[in-house]
Amino acid sequence: MSGISLTKNIGWTFVGNTVYAACQLGVLMVLAKLTSPEGVGQFALAIAIAGPVFALANLNLRSVLMTDVRGETPFAEYLALRLVSSSLAIVSVAAIAAMASTNPSTAIIICIYGFAKFFESMSDCMYGLLQRREHMKTISQSLILRSLSAVVLMTIILFLTESVVLGTAAYLVSWSFIFILFDASKARALQRSDTGSGSLRPRFRAAGMRALFVFALPLGILTALNLLSINIPRYVIVGELGEAKLGYFVAIAAFITAGSTVVSAMTQSATPRLARYFVESQRQFVKLLGKVIVIALVVGFAGIVAAWAIGPLVLSILYTPAYAAYNDLFVWIMVSAAILYLSSVTGSAITAARSFRSQAALAAVATAAVLVASLFLVTTHGLNGAAMAMCCGFTLKLLGEVGILFTLLRN
Repeated sequence: MSGISLTKNIGWTFVGNTVYAACQLGVLMVLAKLTSPEGVGQFALAIAIAGPVFALANLNLRSVLMTDVRGETPFAEYLALRLVSSSLAIVSVAAIAAMASTNPSTAIIICIYGFAKFFESMSDCMYGLLQRREHMKTISQSLILRSLSAVVLMTIILFLTESVVLGTAAYLVSWSFIFILFDASKARALQRSDTGSGSLRPRFRAAGMRALFVFALPLGILTALNLLSINIPRYVIVGELGEAKLGYFVAIAAFITAGSTVVSAMTQSATPRLARYFVESQRQFVKLLGKVIVIALVVGFAGIVAAWAIGPLVLSILYTPAYAAYNDLFVWIMVSAAILYLSSVTGSAITAARSFRSQAALAAVATAAVLVASLFLVTTHGLNGAAMAMCCGFTLKLLGEVGILFTLLRN
């Protein structure tokens, strides 16, 4: 059992996630104020395309690594597999950008953001090593440095040039520097304390990488499908309503991250401990899980009330008065967020139990539901329909996760 306080880890993770979420919102605010809704839409499309590709390529090795409490696979093989898969992801993002975008500047933005995601994926691999030892303070410090540097540099570039292409390049510069100067350094120091060697040299052993790939693939599919279910409505919006409408939707949907800072702080800090409790004590597992679920319920309900009561004021202040006209969308998005928060908690508990395949199958069904609902509801209800489609998929996934958890605990 780690001697690091869970309360302190939750506190540090909350601070790190809060700063990160605030800076993500800050980036959209800067884009909204210094460019146009189309500019916001271009950047949002880059996120929507690169995100699911890297989610699949990353195989969620961070979760596999942090729940590998017996140390069954050397970190060098995790690192080797992440390097290979992330390199393939960059190529895939570039190919999608070339085929899917008719606007050259949008394609360039997507490619640049893809390179930024490469460095984020490498940082994420280091986080897995740190999280297994519950060094959440170091992870939070990295998030704070990476997010602050990105939003500051991007603001300066956009203020001087009003170019979304150059602003996205600022994102790439900040994320790559933080990985090289901070994340790799901290991971090397932890390796030195654990093994006596500070080497981060990847180990390209075909048999080990193949076994790790096969084991982690269901979790990678799960992560990609979870992200895809969030982004599918955005693809439909672009096709049906255009990039400007996507800009409005994504700017308002960014408020989902406000509540997820609290929920993510709990799940990220609790998952390594839940993994141990699942092996050692079912009573402790259920007790800790119950606490996180209660917090997720409170956060989700508070978001819905806030959107209904003061939504137009918040949107006018943070963005522009034009965004306040979409307050109905704001309320629907916060309803979907409340369901998503609960699903993220139950999903993290299943991950702690290392039951990856059941989650992947459930995520596939939920993603298909979002797709069908989006195609129908965006056409009939516009942007509100996109949020309704998310509610449908998230609700289906939550119900399935509850069923999986009951099965795991009963067995």
